Amino acid sequence: MTTVTASRDGFAIVYDLRDPGAWDQANRARSTWGKLYTDVYTLDADHIVLVFRPAADPSWRDWEQVRARWILGELAA
Repeated sequence: MTTVTASRDGFAIVYDLRDPGAWDQANRARSTWGKLYTDVYTLDADHIVLVFRPAADPSWRDWEQVRARWILGELAA
């Protein structure tokens, strides 16, 4: 199971690492968004949360929306 939370300051996804492929999916999402603006937190041995923050420069917002659709689209697939 994967949980998504969004706000105007970005969004977060909780990955259940017991699910096959969740670790690879989390790594792809972090690479897609950019490691500089992605925080990784360990919740327990089986769960991590990735927090995707927007860049300080607002000129990146359109590109961030595209990348967010890619990341969230992969979760829906």
